[in-house]
Amino acid sequence: MLQACRRPFMLLYIHFPFCRSKCAYCAFASGPGSREDIAAWTRLVCAEARLWGRRLAKPELQTVYLGGGTPSLLPPESLHRLVHTLQSAFVWPQGIEWTLEANPDSFQDPAYAKSLYDLGVNRISFGVQSMADRELDLLGRAHTAAQAVRAVTLAREAGVSNISLDLLWGLPGHTLTQWEHTLEQALALKPRHLSCYGLTPEPDTPLAGDLEARAIPPLPDEDMLTAMYDHTVDALGQFGLEQYEIANFAQPGWESQHNSGYWQGWPYLGLGPAAVSTLEGSRWTNPTHLAAYARAVTQQTLGQSAHQLTCRERCLETLMLQLRTRAGLDCSTFAREFGTDPLTACPELCAQLQNQRLADIAAGTLRLTSAGMLMANSITERLSSVLLPSH
Repeated sequence: MLQACRRPFMLLYIHFPFCRSKCAYCAFASGPGSREDIAAWTRLVCAEARLWGRRLAKPELQTVYLGGGTPSLLPPESLHRLVHTLQSAFVWPQGIEWTLEANPDSFQDPAYAKSLYDLGVNRISFGVQSMADRELDLLGRAHTAAQAVRAVTLAREAGVSNISLDLLWGLPGHTLTQWEHTLEQALALKPRHLSCYGLTPEPDTPLAGDLEARAIPPLPDEDMLTAMYDHTVDALGQFGLEQYEIANFAQPGWESQHNSGYWQGWPYLGLGPAAVSTLEGSRWTNPTHLAAYARAVTQQTLGQSAHQLTCRERCLETLMLQLRTRAGLDCSTFAREFGTDPLTACPELCAQLQNQRLADIAAGTLRLTSAGMLMANSITERLSSVLLPSH
């Protein structure tokens, strides 16, 4: 059983699994929940927080992130109870990044926005996805573009200046002009941060079924997807939002500290159903369904199924995560941890990546260019095939 973190801090993620309705493309562990479900979730997550606070000797938090689902469905009294419990169970330094995910349709009340600010929420990530109502309908989103504008306005008026918007490109039938419209409308809201993801139809989702049945237009081809990605990088760069990860753009100094911690391999604890944790090289996932999660909390069996990550797994994950970022892969640090320097082990491949303008190498760091980031998965696979032979 884990006793304490060796590092003086950790990231904290809390998973709220409920939403008003399931979006057509969503494969996350989420779905509609009743008031009774939300009350039970609050009680159980508080109990889990106290459990880990005791087991880990009250570690210090580096960031707090409440994701989902739709955490903006949580009533203020439940949020207050949760925050009070977390501040008792862990060391919560003043002013750390404290993010709450929200959907625009559940963020239309000025009093609710103010209650979040009063609780210390200093970063809100809105699931906007598109600024065109027709596209929102296609995705099964519950909000309108006008509600997205109002939600951002209310958050800012309440005092939260660190606002991030999630957007999706590469929708069925999507054109470059349509994507340009969404970007222009989103930038007009002057967010500090944008996350722009290419849509990936997940198996067994309604969207995937509609695509297979040809009930909706097909996905854009590779040339169109590349054009959308290139336009995103250029347009956001001109607006002052720098690409610091494949899908993430921010004003300098406003990068997501929580997500950056994941990419840098910081330890993290996940609370709530389906939440994942990685501490001391061990990883586990909480039960997905509320009833099973409740049993695990009551019986205090959370974490007992932890898997000790192998050196190979950690090596591959480090490659995959760090090459996604503008900071890149520090090859000397990688060599100290895993015994192999990618620059000396793969000189021909590294030279090829440079010649093709897919990567830059400077001061022992391998960084993918914007063009290289679009091919990050294949580049990681090529590097790992040399650094991690299959035998």
